[in-house]
Formats: sequence, structure tokens, C-alpha cells
Amino acid sequence: MVAGGTVNSFSPSSGEVLVCSGSGQTGPFPTPLPEDLSAYLTSDSRLEKALEKMLSDTMGQVRMPLDIKFTAAPGEKAILTVTSARGTKHTVSVLSPIPVSCATAAPLRIDDVKERLGKLGNTCFYANKTDVSFPDNIFLPVAVLNSMRREAVEKISELLTTVPAQKLPAEPASEHRATMKPELEKFLSDSVGKPRSYLYYGPELPEDLTFEPAIYYLPHTLWHSAEVAENIHRRVSEAGGLLMASLPWLPLGNEYREFMGSACEIAPHCHGFRFTTPGDFGLISGKFALKGLQNAISGRGLIICADL
Repeated sequence: MVAGGTVNSFSPSSGEVLVCSGSGQTGPFPTPLPEDLSAYLTSDSRLEKALEKMLSDTMGQVRMPLDIKFTAAPGEKAILTVTSARGTKHTVSVLSPIPVSCATAAPLRIDDVKERLGKLGNTCFYANKTDVSFPDNIFLPVAVLNSMRREAVEKISELLTTVPAQKLPAEPASEHRATMKPELEKFLSDSVGKPRSYLYYGPELPEDLTFEPAIYYLPHTLWHSAEVAENIHRRVSEAGGLLMASLPWLPLGNEYREFMGSACEIAPHCHGFRFTTPGDFGLISGKFALKGLQNAISGRGLIICADL
């Protein structure tokens, strides 16, 4: 890798040359650069600005649909029912505080009631479907309709935001210990005090490295040589430690593909794998899981640990 920087210009006429300003540099990268040098786009200011605009335009506008139903009859209290129309169905009903009366003037009109009940502008809801039915020549004050709508919205909001309490079954600590991977349980039981751990990034280990009862996180590339991998695995095991193969850091190009092709060969020569990104869990679950790796993990009791 040469460096990272911001692309200032692009000159396809001169052989697709990217002119960049490197971090801490005032001019372009020193030339000439290797002909086979690979360049990777890690950020795009135009794309970032477009995403920021999209998020700012939509922020606060994500709403939940409500199905609204209103029925009324002379001499009876009107009923307003609202139901969440997405996800788990929740329904609340509200009665008018006064009975519906016969109209002497300005009777209720269905379209007016639909419009009134659908005014959910300052809430996190919008009217998905509104069903209003009542006979001609009835009357109910507009203030009552508004009050019913507000009460219904408050009730459905409370219902949707209240998380039901869940009582978890009490289990003795020994049962939790029984589910621990045998290799890890043995290591922790044999360790005195807090066990040490070592993380190595380089392609090779120091020649004078001596192993101790600790956890060693080593780059997966060390397993490219079966002889080296077996030697390290044996030495770490004899010292009472654990050997974890670290997956690639933000893999580029074919690095991840190479790991996937060698994962099953790595498995017999380590105690487990260290995942460096959430996407790594796709190797052991989901549609892209490696069956051989799944079998090795379950069959040999390999440990899976996560990065920070």
C-alpha cells in the first residue's frame, strides 16, 4: 500500500491516472508508481452528500399506518377503532363522551369525518385505510371527533411502545458452565488469575517467541503452510494456551475468498476463529455458510470469538 488520499482529478487520456493528495502531503503521490498497483475507493464525497440529503429529507417522516373505523347511530355513543396496520396487530377503541343526536342542521358528512379522523400530521402515524359508516341526518360536534381521535392515538401509541415484561427462567450457574466449549472451560479453570492474550498482525511470528498459558490471536495467513500451522498449534497446546485464527481485517480483493477456500484446512490446527467484522458470522450461519466450517466447529468444539 502506498498511502491513502483524496482523488483530485481523473485523466483517462493519460492512461487512467488518478491524481491524489495524500494524507499530510501537499502534492500528489511520488512517481513513478508500480504499474500493477491496485487502487481502492474507500469513500465517495458525492455519495455521502446524496445519502445525507436523503436521510435529512426522510428523517422524522417514517410513520406507522393505522386502519381507522368509525361507526355511529342516533341515541348511541359513536365508536372509533384504530388498528396498527404493520407488524403485530394492536387495536384500541374509543367511545364518544356523549350520544349521537339527530341533526337539526349541518348533519355529519362521511367525507368530512374521514378527513377529520385522518388528520394525524404531528403524530408518528398516518391513515392507511379509513372506514366510516353512519345513517343520514345525525350530529356529533367536531370537537368530539377531534377528542376521540387524540384519545385513540394516545392509547395506540402507549400500547405500541410498552414492552411486556418477560420472566426468564432461573438457571443455576452450573448449567451455564456446562454449555461452555470444553477447550475454553479447561483453559479458564487452569488459568491462575486473569489469563493473558496476545494479538499479532504481522505475516510472521518472532523467531524467539516462547508460548505460555495464554490466548494467541494469529493472522490466518500463517496457516498457508500446514507445517508451520501444525508446529504453532502443538507448541501453544503444550504450553496450555489457546490458538485462534484471525480472519482478514476489512478484506480487499481475493483475500476473503482465499480464506474461505482454506478455512476447513485451518480448522484442525487451531482452537477456534476470531471474527473481525459482523459479516464474518455469515460463514457459519445463513445462506452463504460454509458447511465444512460449520461441521468442524460443531464436531471439534471450535471456539468463535469476536473482535471489539
